[in-house]
Amino acid sequence: MKKNTAKLTLLPPADVPTPRRSSPTTPPQRRTSNKLPTRQTFLRWEISTRDTIDVKKIYIDVAGDLIAGIVLSQIVYWHLPARDGHTKMRVVRNNLEWLAKSRDEWWSECRVKGKRLDRALGLLDNIIEKKVFKFNGDPTLHVRLKWPEFLAAWQTELQRIETAEGKNEIAKKGRTKFPKAEFPNSRSAKNEIPKSGTSSQSKNTSKNTSKTTTTLGAARSVVVEAANAVNDIPPDVLITQELWIEAGVAAPVAKKLIAEDSEEARRQVDYLPFRPGIKDQAATLVTATKEKWPPPAPFLKDQARQATAQADADRRRSQAQQATAQKAQKEEAAQRAQDENDQLDAYYKSLPAPDRADIDDQAARRVAPLSMAGLKPGAALAAARRNILRKELGQLIEDDSD
Repeated sequence: MKKNTAKLTLLPPADVPTPRRSSPTTPPQRRTSNKLPTRQTFLRWEISTRDTIDVKKIYIDVAGDLIAGIVLSQIVYWHLPARDGHTKMRVVRNNLEWLAKSRDEWWSECRVKGKRLDRALGLLDNIIEKKVFKFNGDPTLHVRLKWPEFLAAWQTELQRIETAEGKNEIAKKGRTKFPKAEFPNSRSAKNEIPKSGTSSQSKNTSKNTSKTTTTLGAARSVVVEAANAVNDIPPDVLITQELWIEAGVAAPVAKKLIAEDSEEARRQVDYLPFRPGIKDQAATLVTATKEKWPPPAPFLKDQARQATAQADADRRRSQAQQATAQKAQKEEAAQRAQDENDQLDAYYKSLPAPDRADIDDQAARRVAPLSMAGLKPGAALAAARRNILRKELGQLIEDDSD
């Protein structure tokens, strides 16, 4: 029988119109895919994401509430020093460091907002201080840890936890567990006493009991060894094994090849979705790993796209951080200047009337050109008065130091 070697050409059905090119004036529509991501994509995201909140359980115990404990954990994080040893706090008011967060920032960092945030901060009143100051031009709630009260609460909970764990450890050591098969009077053992003499059934029961005990011991050893083996395997290697098995590779083959070269095995399973036209994923994965195939072009293109997107995101994040830091510095400088002006004004009001009149006269002479030009010297008069007081106070400080 002759084989049909003619090539088939797939044509669209007659009732389907030929697609037309989009008009230059019509912008092309972005395609949206309803295809679900693969488990491989999820596992890769899970192992690389930084979208986490580190909450120590003791903070929940200190707060006495889950949500308040999460908020406390975030407050503690910002009070801890950065990697370079410097403080993370950027707001200083009345010589104290404060944490300034808008409601949107609280939600972005720890997913708490609205009444839940207010309630959580209220539950922490005994270990934090709250004040409202202007930040970035808006009235913003500032919080800071009251260190003595916080450390006392932390120490109390730590001692309670250590005491409870010590009692549990002693209780665990005091119990000895035996396999139920070793106790002939246990409920799980079948004890059949013959009416007279020793029956063959009792002999068989004794042998089976002994065999069961040996089997349980061996099984327990196997489980312990398997658990220890799993604990010794790094998480990324375990994920690579899962992905290989999902691609259809037999578990023993996957474990053997991954043990020989885990880095190459991980690379090839990452390349696999970018190799078009693969009929047998398992065979391709095994062969590619053994022969160390280079990355396919679509993978390199995707990596370049991701690198560009990450670089753009890092640049935007850095610019936003710089802008926020500069704005905070300006706000802080403006607040310091305002505090100084308030102190100078208060000092001016405390002076005797003749001294105030003398200072007013000096300030009026300094701003006289503005009055002659037809300008209102109100703000300039106050500034001139403060400059005079600042100079006099500086001279007094120098005289005292001499």
